[in-house]
Amino acid sequence: MATKTEGFLRSKEICERLSIGRTTLWRLIQEGKFPPGFRLGERIRAWNIKDVEAFEASMSASTK
Repeated sequence: MATKTEGFLRSKEICERLSIGRTTLWRLIQEGKFPPGFRLGERIRAWNIKDVEAFEASMSASTK
């Protein structure tokens, strides 16, 4: 599967991209370690790919 480089991601796509579960994603958001995204509807949330990439970069920088 090709990785998106522009646009928005939903939680399922983020979890697949980061190899984490949804519970872990929501915990990271509550802890302020992952951006909260924005609401598209009452039960729909999305994240800008650039924010997800910034999180990935910060994680790889912290493991070095």
